[in-house]
Amino acid sequence: MASYIVTGTVTDGDSAVVASQDMRVIDVSGGGFLVATTNGSGVYSVDIDSLGTSSDSSITVRSTGGGYIGEATFVQDASAGKTQDITVRFFGNATIRHQAWLTLYNLLQTGDFAISTDNIHSAMNDKLVKKIGFPIVIIEPPKVDNIRLTINDGDARSRNISFMIRVYHNGSKNMKILMDEIEDKIYTGRDVLTRNRLRRFEFLEGDYDFYTDGDQTIHVGLIPIKFKLISDI
Repeated sequence: MASYIVTGTVTDGDSAVVASQDMRVIDVSGGGFLVATTNGSGVYSVDIDSLGTSSDSSITVRSTGGGYIGEATFVQDASAGKTQDITVRFFGNATIRHQAWLTLYNLLQTGDFAISTDNIHSAMNDKLVKKIGFPIVIIEPPKVDNIRLTINDGDARSRNISFMIRVYHNGSKNMKILMDEIEDKIYTGRDVLTRNRLRRFEFLEGDYDFYTDGDQTIHVGLIPIKFKLISDI
């Protein structure tokens, strides 16, 4: 078989070249792929002859790893190769954490699975208590586990991502009712979370605490929850 060279330049949104970036060149129909790494000028090059593709085969070039995401698909022709430049965008942990937080916040704040209070925030402070009173729900920014990182056959990556939800109330009974409501809404809204790549959730063992503020007792319930977050980077 004759060689078929796929090559191109990888750049970011500012048109700067992306060096040392792993690229995957995939035979869409057959599922086989080859890996190439961009050089100092952001150029990758790979001969896909060993994939056994032919004219009219669909080929996808995808950026993998390093926090950069981007891809392009073309149809192989009868020539000796294809130049396929790729523009990628950086999608780091800060972006992942922010989007995951917004997904859980939007589930509990709006729509069919909204809880009975709209006092949902990302951090607790005394001004918040004085301004809005109780109950207050705090969804802390999640933690992302980058150590246990796997790549499945679909070239998606899964990370463990953990949230801590804190429920503040001036009554222990009402606090428990709200905690149960939150868990129920997450469970019944799991399809919404799945569509937004938060999958296989697991409620971990919670906890309870309290403190005094002047003449009132503030009860705090903890709801730890873990997801598998699926992404393309």
